[in-house]
Amino acid sequence: MKLVCTVLLLLLAVPCLAGYWGIAAEFANWSPAQSDYEAPVLAQRGVSCVFLNMHGMDRNWPNWIRVQEAWRKNKVECIWDLPACVAECERIYGFLPGVLEIDDRAVLEDGARAYFAVNPRVGNFFSPVTVEHILKIAQTMMMQLDGPSGCRITANVDLGNGSYDKDALASWQSFLKRFFADDSPARDTNGDAVTFNSAFSTNHKNWNEVGLFTSAELSNSSKRRLMDLWLSDTYACFVDNISGCVKPLTKDGFVGPGVGKSDFSLIACKKQITSLFVASVEDVVLADCIAAAFDKRVFACPVPLVAGNVAASRQIALKLLPYTEGTCFDYKGLVAKRTAPLIEDGGSSASPDAEIGFDEEGNRVAPLPPNTPHSKIERFDSAFQIIPELAPFAGELRVERSPVLWIIPSDRQKKDLDFIRDAYCISEATLALYPDLVNLSRYKVVIYLSTSPSISTKILQRLFDYALNGGIVFIDAWRTASGPTLHGRDQSKLWWEYLKLQRREFGTGETVVTYAGSKRTFPFTAPYFTAGQGTRSRQGDRFLRRKLSVSYCPEDRQYRQVGVH
Repeated sequence: MKLVCTVLLLLLAVPCLAGYWGIAAEFANWSPAQSDYEAPVLAQRGVSCVFLNMHGMDRNWPNWIRVQEAWRKNKVECIWDLPACVAECERIYGFLPGVLEIDDRAVLEDGARAYFAVNPRVGNFFSPVTVEHILKIAQTMMMQLDGPSGCRITANVDLGNGSYDKDALASWQSFLKRFFADDSPARDTNGDAVTFNSAFSTNHKNWNEVGLFTSAELSNSSKRRLMDLWLSDTYACFVDNISGCVKPLTKDGFVGPGVGKSDFSLIACKKQITSLFVASVEDVVLADCIAAAFDKRVFACPVPLVAGNVAASRQIALKLLPYTEGTCFDYKGLVAKRTAPLIEDGGSSASPDAEIGFDEEGNRVAPLPPNTPHSKIERFDSAFQIIPELAPFAGELRVERSPVLWIIPSDRQKKDLDFIRDAYCISEATLALYPDLVNLSRYKVVIYLSTSPSISTKILQRLFDYALNGGIVFIDAWRTASGPTLHGRDQSKLWWEYLKLQRREFGTGETVVTYAGSKRTFPFTAPYFTAGQGTRSRQGDRFLRRKLSVSYCPEDRQYRQVGVH
């Protein structure tokens, strides 16, 4: 009887949508009549949220408020995409384009200008004036929209080489002073025996003399990594600032940036950011591992389905369900004829409340007569069958996450990391810049996946302390110690002496990391693989190894198996 009651309770709970499951569409750009018509239809088909944006030239916030009301009436939550450039701020202010006389594009090395992202545009976040307008508009719109469920801030940003304007230069110099912790690039005032000058063979007397690295200088891997560290951290601070401004004005506090060519981990560790919005399906699993390390959430949006193919679309959705708190599918091509936005000013010949129609080829035509019926849904693409089919499971499925922490390079390219799943993950930059935000004691095993020299000895110190307290660490010590840190410290001996190698020749094959009680193995190929576990000995910084076995193949310098039992 008890089992029967439990099953009945589960069945009764199925219609309750715990997660966000819906669509990303251009409803904010259409007449509110379209939302009045489609909201109840889509709500009945399992849509619990709709992702809307404020981007474009003809859209206006009174229309957005009416659109949102249509969805709220049908208990569909709204998540908005906030503007992040001055041009869109001007439009929302009601100003004519260019009236603020602010060019918020980043300054390239040759003097040309460009946005950090095009669709939607992201302005120069180094500029205090630009940030001021973005913050003002973000706060104003969240208040006008009266507490939407959440919002995304920027998406698919490509930081490139940053910006070569005076504000970016000041940011760069401030970052270097914090990173090296010296009063000047010439003096070692913190006692670590290195300076900026010694690290990069320069002769600067004060931080104000240090210029941005040129594109030619960035061919040097250390300079490239240091500049990427600065760009990623500055961008993360920018979106965290906006998140802190708007989070109290949202209903569910679902706030964060879209992650693209940036360091996911530096973003996720920020206090005000609650969610990572991921546009690429390929990045969802890695983003989930990173978000989990900081108790954050992942929202996949917009996710394209395979038109006309239910089976393929179902596979896409099923792969996302265990890793996302919310998913919005790209909703296009499902309406026979759509109406244009309401144009409330700007000298249009149409009356303020008129609807502008389109012909079958998508060309704009004359204003439609009053009370013209809105566009009707002739049919749904069969791929969207998965929305009502899988809606009951949204937010209900979670992976069984292993207490393993991967530390990955702060590389803007997330290549060949698909084996990192169902665990936790951070970037080495996060451990170097914000070591106090990472609690290593949560994990039974730490795997430092390094493809280049470690960026800071702070990482060594944290991992060493963790191992001395009984933790297990796996490191590719040969690559980790193959060059100086970004501070210029020689670490060629540190990793070898403190984490003394223990190897045993055994057969051939791939590298696999396991630990006691684990149901998973983690493939990892690396030469000179090292591991250590133990407590501090009387002699000082040494490891007392126990319960550790390492298999190593001398022919191809790869481990066949690493096991901790």
